[in-house]
Amino acid sequence: MNNPIIDNRIVSSMHFAIRFKRFVESVTVGDACSEDEKEAMLHTANALLDYQLKTVDPNNKEEINYLSGLGLYPIQPLFRTQDGHDVFESSKGTVLYGLILEIENQAKISKINIRNKSDIDKMNPKRVWFLIEANAKEFLALNTKILSIMDLKDLNLWDDFLMKKIYRKS
Repeated sequence: MNNPIIDNRIVSSMHFAIRFKRFVESVTVGDACSEDEKEAMLHTANALLDYQLKTVDPNNKEEINYLSGLGLYPIQPLFRTQDGHDVFESSKGTVLYGLILEIENQAKISKINIRNKSDIDKMNPKRVWFLIEANAKEFLALNTKILSIMDLKDLNLWDDFLMKKIYRKS
């Protein structure tokens, strides 16, 4: 018997995943229990579609044209790091380095290990993110503001600066 399933695919039809997702989205339910079941089916439909997008054969122009026409291919990144690397929803296990440049506090590079999409959603949008730690250190060195005495006085930081300087000498 011939296997109707394309290699590395769950279903053979390139139309199935998107049609299944649209069907589940269109279903109306009457109670909370059915709503939970619909959410579970929607999760399955999304996972199936994500798997299809990840396993697209680059030689299958028909499927690429179909998915491109729906705006699903190529997969759009969630964001781009400062050093030019795209971060996708499937970027599990990726380590990113982030920093916030602040005047009052010394900027520090923090590290985050992406385990799932919620880790990306929780990332501080004020941070500048890098895939390569050396790029984060270079960016920090090049963008750390050097303050003059007048800047410190304008920001009411001159007394703090003197206290730290005096404290260090003793």
